[in-house]
Amino acid sequence: MKYIVVIGRILFSGIFLMTVRTHFSDQTVQHAALAGVPSACWLVPLSGIIAIAGGLSIALGYKAKGGAWLIAFFLVPGVDATTGSNVN
Repeated sequence: MKYIVVIGRILFSGIFLMTVRTHFSDQTVQHAALAGVPSACWLVPLSGIIAIAGGLSIALGYKAKGGAWLIAFFLVPGVDATTGSNVN
């Protein structure tokens, strides 16, 4: 059972760790800027750093709750932007 938890952590965090490299490309920053993201030149790479920190924390099991919060913090603004919801 112990190994299943470790494998699950690695697979789950792999989703975020594999997509991080795009957060540091000029194309992604330009796409975010065209989509209306304010200060995209530093917010997009910052979101990549947050995803790296959260993904590694979960994969390694080091302060995994904090890593889970980082992943949640990484995902929530993206959901708001992609669904078009306007929470005031």
